[in-house]
Amino acid sequence: MKKKKLTLGVIGDAGKCGRWFRSWGKRKGYKVIGSDVGTMLSNRDVARGADIIIVAVLPMKNAPLVIREIAPVLGKKKFLICITSVKTYEVRAIRREVRCEAVAIHHFCSPTVPNWRGQNVAVCEIRLSKWRVWVEVEFLRDLEATVTQTTAPKHDRYTSVTQNAPHSISIALVSMMRTLGGVVFAESMRYSSPVYRLLLIGAGRVLSQDPRLLAEMQMTNPNVPKMLRKLEGSIRRLRVWIQERNLHRILEEIALDQEYLGTTYIKTSSGFFNNLNSMMANILAEGGSERLLVVRNSDDRPGDLYRVLQVFARRRINLFFIYSLEAGHKSFRFFFGVDRDRSSPEVQRALTAVRSLKGIEIER
Repeated sequence: MKKKKLTLGVIGDAGKCGRWFRSWGKRKGYKVIGSDVGTMLSNRDVARGADIIIVAVLPMKNAPLVIREIAPVLGKKKFLICITSVKTYEVRAIRREVRCEAVAIHHFCSPTVPNWRGQNVAVCEIRLSKWRVWVEVEFLRDLEATVTQTTAPKHDRYTSVTQNAPHSISIALVSMMRTLGGVVFAESMRYSSPVYRLLLIGAGRVLSQDPRLLAEMQMTNPNVPKMLRKLEGSIRRLRVWIQERNLHRILEEIALDQEYLGTTYIKTSSGFFNNLNSMMANILAEGGSERLLVVRNSDDRPGDLYRVLQVFARRRINLFFIYSLEAGHKSFRFFFGVDRDRSSPEVQRALTAVRSLKGIEIER
């Protein structure tokens, strides 16, 4: 008997997250339908016509409203996945309104990444029985996610620290720089340490997001006010100790923080940071020079990097660093630091040879 082809319905499919799931569903071979503001299909049409329904709507406060809207057409054989950064309200709505099996998921990565390999994903099981194998194998294992089973209250308590706090700190840090007076951002980079540069890269990443989404994430999580009070208290204590020149209390606080993180984590973080700083320094140092080459493959085939390296080796061009980053589905971007300017005859001949390789393109 031929296995039925599943239909995936994405509610909110015009947004970044919705588009990501639509693309994933098509790669899996599912029939994909979707709805959003102004689309021909309504949310109920999608819920009625799909086997698996993904709710990925913004603003997040609309998620419980959408759940209540589609609940009457969600038969017991269907499966609901709700995607938001705050779980308390959506899980409550699903428990009250929905009869079918359902999970609430939070993927701790941008919808711009090609997959969830190595990315943390929190899963709140609401009702899960017949769809368990699909969730664990066809969905989460296929995406290579690192899964944590949790509850809505625990999720929101931890994300107030791991997500909302870094967002708050990033916004406050840049606001302080902007209002302190006498600090020009571009000029500050000339006085920067690697830690400062990484902090500002993190702040830039946070501020690159939709401002409304950022604000909503801060206001929606019920644990954020308590977290901010604790953060304010920590900063206030530190300011008092600095003003009083109270070295003993500052050292005591640092010792308590070190004990909390643990020796192993601190040592591992220091090593990771040194490697990351070295990579960043190399790319930034050569970023404006003629010695940085950036190559991308269009399909991740074994041996792609080897074929490019052969081109340089045959022409006796030495490489002093190589880094690779995922650039899309089955695609990688390679950064090469070469020992001479790209305008040299040897490098130009090498670039011509690289361009002739199937599935390889030069981006810089």
